[in-house]
Amino acid sequence: VPSGQAVNGTRPYSVTSGRLLSQGTLDFTDVPTIVTLAASSYNALEASLQKSVGAFRLLAGYTWSKSIDNMSGFTSNWTYMNPFDHTRTRGLSDFDMRHNFVVSYNYDLPFLKLVPGSGSLPRHVLGGWEFSGITRFTTGFPVLITESDDRSLCGCDQPDTPNYNGQAITIYNPRKTGGQYFSTAQFSPEPLGQFGNSRRTFFAGPGLDNWDTALKKNTDFTEKMKLEFRAEFFNVFNHAQFNGPTGDVASQISE
Repeated sequence: VPSGQAVNGTRPYSVTSGRLLSQGTLDFTDVPTIVTLAASSYNALEASLQKSVGAFRLLAGYTWSKSIDNMSGFTSNWTYMNPFDHTRTRGLSDFDMRHNFVVSYNYDLPFLKLVPGSGSLPRHVLGGWEFSGITRFTTGFPVLITESDDRSLCGCDQPDTPNYNGQAITIYNPRKTGGQYFSTAQFSPEPLGQFGNSRRTFFAGPGLDNWDTALKKNTDFTEKMKLEFRAEFFNVFNHAQFNGPTGDVASQISE
């Protein structure tokens, strides 16, 4: 119960004979059930582009998709399906990524062409330079909305679900809010003895904005002897990549 006091007999089938109930012992403390009932759907649009223009080469891919299920794995981030109504946990898959854009590029730097009449030494020094990179932009994974108490009195070894009033969720910049990513005013505690109406996942967390680049130089001395110099720069713009926020709103809402 909300006060933290354990009340025996609220879980289905926990008390049958009640012979030891006065001693605080249930007849059945756990009645686990495993059933393969989960269902899912996935739809996507995929597009790709490959282009070479002179010394420049580009390969790009884009996926626009949506994955829906009522459980994304055996434990689904330790959130199980509602044991009384499996449709209540239907929502975006934990791994749903609505937009995913990736582009890779290579460019042979024309340093050698800038030195007319260059001899063998400048050729070894100025030739063979290549710039390459991989850039990726994606939307984030869905935020798992939970309420870490047992106001439902289910005792189901899983977090409860709060109530959601249907209003739009406000997304914040966590750099400016001390780490808070989304508003919680739209959520309220579920009624005692009932499950909340919020979907487990219905909006996404922070996305990805990443640039990896490399500068490479190939020098051919003979047919059997080559030298490669390579410098790689990961997340070259030092853009902060945030993990998905915790969707437990129990500590942020009150009655």
